[in-house]
Amino acid sequence: MELLSKVNVKPAIPFKDYSEELNGLVAAAANIKAGIAGRDPEEHGERRLLNLGHTFAHAIEKLSGESISHGNAVAMGIILAARLAVKAGWAEKYLESTLVKDFKACGLPVECTFSIQDMAEAMKKDKKADGGRIHFVIPTGIGHVETKALTPEEAIRLLEA
Repeated sequence: MELLSKVNVKPAIPFKDYSEELNGLVAAAANIKAGIAGRDPEEHGERRLLNLGHTFAHAIEKLSGESISHGNAVAMGIILAARLAVKAGWAEKYLESTLVKDFKACGLPVECTFSIQDMAEAMKKDKKADGGRIHFVIPTGIGHVETKALTPEEAIRLLEA
């Protein structure tokens, strides 16, 4: 429950009923992430995939003046990344709606209130931008992601299509 209070999420299911299972899942996820970070400390390969939703999330955090928590910003960022994948034709149309439904069931935010254009400006300042391109981690299906090197303008154009 302490984890939830830090991200200001109200779960649809009381976590106390699942706290033992949740603790095990969090520990397993942390071990997997530590292994990946150890194998790829510079984020050039598999570690980069852990940044699903983070390009949008960092822009959301910056625009909110850090009033939106990192976890909530990542949730919104994952939805935006899924929308980008669907609009670009990299994922089936069901992906975004499935994630929205699942995130809402967990009490996570799914709508970003910032304009796409404002987000593009914030993304241009992303510390991981490489030659004007950002490595967006894009979900292509449930459990599958790819990286796409796009300029913020390219991403916005695809989102607005």
